[in-house]
Amino acid sequence: MKITHYFVGVLILWFAAFGALAAPSGESIGQVTESRGTAIAYSNTGEKRRLVKGSHLYQGETLITGRGALSKMRFKDGAFFMLGENTQFRVENYKASQNPQDSRSFYRLLKGGFRFLSGLIGKSKSDNFQIRTSVATIGIRGSGGQVQVDENGLSVYTE
Repeated sequence: MKITHYFVGVLILWFAAFGALAAPSGESIGQVTESRGTAIAYSNTGEKRRLVKGSHLYQGETLITGRGALSKMRFKDGAFFMLGENTQFRVENYKASQNPQDSRSFYRLLKGGFRFLSGLIGKSKSDNFQIRTSVATIGIRGSGGQVQVDENGLSVYTE
């Protein structure tokens, strides 16, 4: 019985330490609403964690989906993104503020594709909403669309 209690205690301490190391610091800027397949977040310090439904998103993270994966997320301003398979997507600069002039949401698509609907930032101060790729910067006027970067270049479809 003592060994069982000791083992359970060690497991609790291990999970507590692992969770503390894996959880990024800072304020959550959004949350994963659905995740299928493998989705990983890398912090700007290189820490890695798996994304599942309910996972919080943080400033500076690079989000990566694997083969056959899909990850849906909603940011604080209501913006919605659905990352497709084999996508690398970075949250470069995000701040949702009461004052639209102070708010910004800048993202970078490194590889792959996603669909999106802009939130309050894109609707109220469209200059403060940008999606950057290796070949272009995309601005919007309070709408949504689909963006794809692959070996053929950049494709953009707006709604």
